[in-house]
Amino acid sequence: MHMKRLLALLALVFAGPVFADCTAPPDGYSRTVCTDSPSLYYRMHASSGTTETLFQGSSPNGSYTGAFSLSQTGIPGDVGGDTAVSFDASSSSTARMNLAVGGSSIAGPSATNGVGWSAEVWGKFVDFTDRGGGGGQSPLSRYGPSTFQWAFFVNPPDSKITAVIYANCNGTSGHTIAGSALSTATWYAFLLTTLGNGTNVATHLYLNGVDQGTFTQGTCANGSTTSDITAGSSADGGLRMRGTIDEVAIYTSEISSARALTHYNCGFAGTGCDLAPSKGRRFLQSKHEAEQIQPAIVFARDLPRVTMAPAFAIDGAEKRLLKAPSQYAAALRTVGESR
Repeated sequence: MHMKRLLALLALVFAGPVFADCTAPPDGYSRTVCTDSPSLYYRMHASSGTTETLFQGSSPNGSYTGAFSLSQTGIPGDVGGDTAVSFDASSSSTARMNLAVGGSSIAGPSATNGVGWSAEVWGKFVDFTDRGGGGGQSPLSRYGPSTFQWAFFVNPPDSKITAVIYANCNGTSGHTIAGSALSTATWYAFLLTTLGNGTNVATHLYLNGVDQGTFTQGTCANGSTTSDITAGSSADGGLRMRGTIDEVAIYTSEISSARALTHYNCGFAGTGCDLAPSKGRRFLQSKHEAEQIQPAIVFARDLPRVTMAPAFAIDGAEKRLLKAPSQYAAALRTVGESR
């Protein structure tokens, strides 16, 4: 029995990072996002080719075009093999990931029936130069059929993050929320979220979990459901970004201010992340105690690249490992059976 556990652990360890979906996400940032039920969620984990597999949702997989690089270092708080994708657009060419070309049932801000909506992305910029299309650079946007539905973008003159919403509200066509100035080579969490109540809709822009401003408007249309959602540049080829993008999520619900801060703290520092539900969770304070309950740990301790943690979280009801060195948490949960 011990040999079977060891072989299973070896297979999982050397297979690389373990990724699932929102039915069984690993503890950490992805579980924190999944708690809020994203309708589309792309982890930016592609390692080859031009396809980004959808982590959660029913829309098609993402597709990359232009100058892009896979397997880049992801957000700092999401350890255990997280990667990201960088885009290197120029004044003469675009680079982007197409999330929903030709449309998606997920539209945009709406006051109808109190339905919420949110868009979230992490971005890190090389510079803030305008490379074409005007308006600077955008990590995530929705464009079409002839104008933007919504977008995050950074203005070259002041390097400030700005959100724009085009929902044809009250006879006007564009509304902006200006946020703080950004720096290059730094990860930022961008979130645009709104909740309607049938007569008005308040849209908030969050930067690193901090509310940057609100725009409250009258009853709005949903916006076009045939427009394209893209990351790295807009669908019309404008707002070309030079930088790295990670963890793209679209929701058909509002993200509260408390959850916005939770997402940021988890993604940037790895603190306050959501964990799997458990019964009777407790911490084992010695390796000896862990060995008595988790024989698989004994066999794993001398394997290359595996280190022992100073404490282990054990589910008191099922006696299964809940938390271990981050790279191997999922593997040890699978094989760490009690005697």
